[in-house]
Amino acid sequence: MSASSSRNDCARIAFGYLCAALGTALFGFIYEQFSHGVWSVPMVYAFAIPLAGGTLPFAALAIWGRRVPAPLARTCWHLGLATLTVGSLFAGVLEIYGTTNRLIAAYPAAGGLLCTAALAQFLLAKPAE
Repeated sequence: MSASSSRNDCARIAFGYLCAALGTALFGFIYEQFSHGVWSVPMVYAFAIPLAGGTLPFAALAIWGRRVPAPLARTCWHLGLATLTVGSLFAGVLEIYGTTNRLIAAYPAAGGLLCTAALAQFLLAKPAE
């Protein structure tokens, strides 16, 4: 895979994460408009997960011309960030509703495990020549 193709792939992924962050922020804003003045920190800052975990790293890879992570690493990373984002939104919904659920702890655990596996696979994999 050429360096130009690698940069384009990373830039495309970064743009997708930017769109996901904007969509998450819009969802949180609209949800809180209908919550009768109640707001939740996990709901307000849920957009930061795809922004900091997706847009920034993949934009950095595109700018610096680094290799694209292997498909398995990318998939685990995408699933980990999606799990963390959905968990944050779900925690925000429950907090606004005024209830709790002990299964909320599964989201950060699963998301963190997936992101850790992706990072390990990315760092330990040999670069393709």
